[in-house]
Amino acid sequence: MFYPDLMTCTYNKVRNGFVQSALVTIGWLERDYHFSTGETPTAFAEKLLDLCDNSIYRIRSNYVCDLCTKLDSQAIVEAEIWVPGKENKIYVAPSLIYHYVTEHQYRPPDEFIEAVQLAQRGLSQQEAHELGPEEPHLLHNHFLRQYGPVSSEWKSMFGK
Repeated sequence: MFYPDLMTCTYNKVRNGFVQSALVTIGWLERDYHFSTGETPTAFAEKLLDLCDNSIYRIRSNYVCDLCTKLDSQAIVEAEIWVPGKENKIYVAPSLIYHYVTEHQYRPPDEFIEAVQLAQRGLSQQEAHELGPEEPHLLHNHFLRQYGPVSSEWKSMFGK
């Protein structure tokens, strides 16, 4: 499932009149859409792997990378990682992001690279639930509700 990097989905959890955090998409790639490529720091990839090893919102089915035919444990999305960032942002990425970075040279936006390198850890499922939806669902379900399914307009804007 494709979502452009840095797309914001704001949940309705409000405390003291303010939305607590905004979820920001990172690394939701598909074959038919353009994505940034380039080198990333080695320390970033190592830290990203640690975050992926402690992912949350595990799903019952697998979404295999459609950018390649390689099938290994890192080429299957099983969950999400939620990484705290500046300005109350929470970056939400599929656990497949490590595979995208190391196998397809995907280069996430600099602000995400910085957030990963500064993160002590990703958010736990409990923390994500407290900041996010009333019922835990994958980010995809919330974006479908907010933006609808991927349209031909998206393909023309972000497609190859």
